[in-house]
Amino acid sequence: MDTRIEAGPLTPADSGVKVLQSRSPILLLEVSAPLGISTYVSCSSISELDLRPDAFEDTIRVCRNVLHCREIMKRLTVCFALALSLSLGSTACSSQGNSSRGCEPYCVKDFACGYKHACAVLEDGSVWCWGDNFKGQAGAAVPTGSPSLPDDNFPTIVQLEPHKVPGLPPAVSVAAGNDFSCARTAIGTVWCWGGNDTGQLGRAGTVDTLPHPEPAVVANVANATQVAAAGLVSCALLGDGTVDCWGNNNYGQLGIGTQDADPHSKPEAVTQLNSIKQITVSGMAPCALGSDGHVWCWGNNSYDQLGSTLPAGQTLSAAPLEVAGVSDGASISGGCVVTVSGTLVCWGFNTSGQIGLGDDANPVPYVAAPTEVPNLVGIAAVTTGGSFNCVLNKSGHVFCAGGNDSGELGQGTATPDGIRSFVAIKALSNIIQIEAGDLSTCALNESGVLFCWGMNAWGQLGRGNVETPPTYPATIEPVKWQ
Repeated sequence: MDTRIEAGPLTPADSGVKVLQSRSPILLLEVSAPLGISTYVSCSSISELDLRPDAFEDTIRVCRNVLHCREIMKRLTVCFALALSLSLGSTACSSQGNSSRGCEPYCVKDFACGYKHACAVLEDGSVWCWGDNFKGQAGAAVPTGSPSLPDDNFPTIVQLEPHKVPGLPPAVSVAAGNDFSCARTAIGTVWCWGGNDTGQLGRAGTVDTLPHPEPAVVANVANATQVAAAGLVSCALLGDGTVDCWGNNNYGQLGIGTQDADPHSKPEAVTQLNSIKQITVSGMAPCALGSDGHVWCWGNNSYDQLGSTLPAGQTLSAAPLEVAGVSDGASISGGCVVTVSGTLVCWGFNTSGQIGLGDDANPVPYVAAPTEVPNLVGIAAVTTGGSFNCVLNKSGHVFCAGGNDSGELGQGTATPDGIRSFVAIKALSNIIQIEAGDLSTCALNESGVLFCWGMNAWGQLGRGNVETPPTYPATIEPVKWQ
């Protein structure tokens, strides 16, 4: 159903904007004065904008949905802001089209959600982070003597808007753990910053409880094709198909064959693994997907996270174990695998119904063996959060299940009991990537625009506040990347 948005009876003279050309997809605008942009934009369809001079006299325009109009308004805000800041008389912005997506130069090409913070890589290779910065994981300086919670004297403990991480070479991907972040460069090096109390930054021989907002290269890791992080563990997939991990090993989650409580600040090879094409790291049980479609997991198995049966009394495996019954994996996150046929197979935690099995009358708290999730077809990707999971289908739509205390499922409401089946987030379309944090989620659309929703107590949604968690997806405004 169409949603109508009141724009207000404005004229070109009121707006300070002269429309020089309005033929889609290019809008050529002349800026003559500072503006309040959000009331000056109207849209008529998903593929075009209506900014003819006479359109300003109309009070109502029909848009596909509220989020669509808001996204367009925010894209145009970037155009106007650039013109004003550069003192130019005119500038051009694109709303659609293959050569320009309307978000340049602030298009997101990769992102990651951590425990209470998030990071993104823009198309120019710069890395921006926001949210919790207590250990410097957002890349902002942390004053000496900072408290564990933000106050007026120490505002940088929480980075409310995206902050450009200084000192990094151009990056191609990012990863985020509990209190640290990592980035991978085009030449295969890995850089990390934030907390380092278990050696999770990979600074060989250096372990301490201080914040480290300044990125540093991880020792002895080269030719990395992926970096993954969660909890207090980091792993890198290398070009030869092997995997190195570093950080916390209290449940054997480094996969080096032994379990101990010592910090591991030097990357070490995971035993028995080769020909790996993707890795995933949860706080206590990492997994690896082989090029042959088989899956291996290691670490804590207290809640069936390894998808394998261990001997009686054994609750962990410090070496990788093959997950029985999975041989056609295409992608992986946590204890869930998307198969080559587009189905979803999961195991482990289901206490909130995040796997989509069971119901309120007959809950299934843990799933010991890989089980196909019913009623899901055409799945392209999966992401696993703290107590919820989301999937992306091949049509670009997102579905989520599980805990919803903070609106993690993007349904417009927060429900303490959660939802034990996958439900569509109707406000999202044309999505190409999804990533879940502990209690929040972000999704990237094909236009390079990032949407986030869920818990926001530490500003991890990048909206400039720590207000009540938004229970619906909304964009991080492109102007915040400046």
